[in-house]
Amino acid sequence: MKWKLQEKEVHYPILLFVVTLGISITRGVQTTVLAAVGRNGVWLFFPCMLAVVFGTWISLKIVTRMKSTSIMLAGGEIGPKLLAPASYFLHGLLFLGGAGYTLMLIGDFFSRTLLYGDQRLLMSIGPIIAGLMALFPMETIGRYAHLLMLFIVPPFLLLSLLPLSNAKWSYMLPIVDKSDWTDPLTAVAVIMLMFIPAAASTMLITRSAQKPSFVSLAVLMTGASFIAGLMLALGITTLGLPAGKTVSFLANGTYSTVRLENFFLERVVFLIVLLWEYLIVLGAVFFVRSTAFCFAQMLGLRLSPYFVIAVAAALPFMLMKANMPFFFFKYSYWLGCYAFGIIVLFPLCLYVWMTMRGKRG
Repeated sequence: MKWKLQEKEVHYPILLFVVTLGISITRGVQTTVLAAVGRNGVWLFFPCMLAVVFGTWISLKIVTRMKSTSIMLAGGEIGPKLLAPASYFLHGLLFLGGAGYTLMLIGDFFSRTLLYGDQRLLMSIGPIIAGLMALFPMETIGRYAHLLMLFIVPPFLLLSLLPLSNAKWSYMLPIVDKSDWTDPLTAVAVIMLMFIPAAASTMLITRSAQKPSFVSLAVLMTGASFIAGLMLALGITTLGLPAGKTVSFLANGTYSTVRLENFFLERVVFLIVLLWEYLIVLGAVFFVRSTAFCFAQMLGLRLSPYFVIAVAAALPFMLMKANMPFFFFKYSYWLGCYAFGIIVLFPLCLYVWMTMRGKRG
C-alpha cells in the first residue's frame, strides 16, 4: 500500500467549517443572540443553518447548470455581463466586512492580553499578520485548516466541555420562553454572520466534486451550528440568563466558571482562549484572501500580492474608525443582514431569473 504524500485537491468544506467555528463563539454572535432572544437562541442556529445550506445548494445548482466556475460568473451568463463584476464586488464587500469583524476581535484580544492602553494601535497587528499569511495560495490556507481540524479543533471542543461540571440545566427552563422573544430579527442576523464563509463555496468547490463536497459542507455546517448552540447553552447554564446577558465575552465567561484549584487548570483555561484565537486568525486570513480575489476578478485582473497588500493596508484605517462600545452589536447586525442577502436571497433570485429566461447548460 502506497502512502499518499500529496493530495491533488484540498477539501475546502473543512476550511469553511473551521472559519465558521471560529466566528460562532464570538461576542458579536453569542452575546447578541442571548441579549436578543435569551434561551430561545439555542434553537435558532439550526433553522439559520438550513437557510445557508439551501442557499449554497441553489448556488451550486446554478453553477452546474451554467457550466461555470462560480456564482458570480454564472450571473454574468444569466443576466447582463456587468452582473459578473457587480457580483464579485458584492461578495468582496461581504468578505471585507468579515475581515473587519475578525480583525477587530484579534485586536481586542491583543489589547486585553498585553494590557496596553492604546487598543487602536494594536488593531494594526491583526491586519499585518493576516496580510502576510494571505499572500500564500488558498490551497496552503486550506491545508493549514486541515491541520487545525486535526490538532486544534478536537482539543478545543474537549476543553470546552469543562464547564459541564458547573452546569445547572434548570437555568434552561422553560425550553421555549415566550417572554424572551424581544428582538428575533437581530438574533437571526448575527447568527447569519457566522456563516459568511459559505458565500465562498462556489469559488472553492469544483464542479467535479460538487456532490460529495456539498454533503460534507452540509454536515460540517450542521456541526458548527450545534457547537454554537451548545456554547450558548453552557453560557446560560453556568452563568445564568441575567448574568449571561451582561457578559461581553460569553464563552470566556463560561470558562471562568470552572473551579481553578491549581496552576495547571489556570493554564488549561488560557489554552482554550489561545485555541480560539488560532481559529480567528485563520478566519481573518481567509477573508483577506477572498476579498482580494473578488476585487481582482471585478477588475478583470489576475490576483497578485498587490491586491492582498492593498486590502490588508486599508483594514487598519477602517478598524480605527470603529466605535468600539457599539461595534459588535450594530456592525454584527448589519453585516449579518447583508450575509443573508448574499448567501440566500441572491442565488434564489438568480435561479428564478435563470428559470424564467429558460437558460440551460
